[in-house]
Amino acid sequence: NDGNHQRLLAQLAEGGGVVVTGEAASIEAGDTRITNIQALFTGQAHWSLYMVVGGMMAMAMIYFLRHLQAIGQVIVHGEHFVIGHPTLEASIVYLAIWLMMFASYGVIR
Repeated sequence: NDGNHQRLLAQLAEGGGVVVTGEAASIEAGDTRITNIQALFTGQAHWSLYMVVGGMMAMAMIYFLRHLQAIGQVIVHGEHFVIGHPTLEASIVYLAIWLMMFASYGVIR
């Protein structure tokens, strides 16, 4: 067994491929990694990137359009709320004006 081990190490040092029989898998020089989609379509799936990106963009558009619709409904309901509560609106406006005035207030030396 020591002879086989030495032979395998010598082949690895030379850069050649090594094939180990038994339970271990073979190691060849120049092995490359492939993705599952490449294995499924034997490397001829150049369109897969476009399909994945297109699907993600479609999902993002659906998400944003649904939330844009919800934001529109909040604005409409908010306008109805403000119309029904004018004192609350006036107090918020006065508070904002007060904050802006006193934010610039300071001591000059």
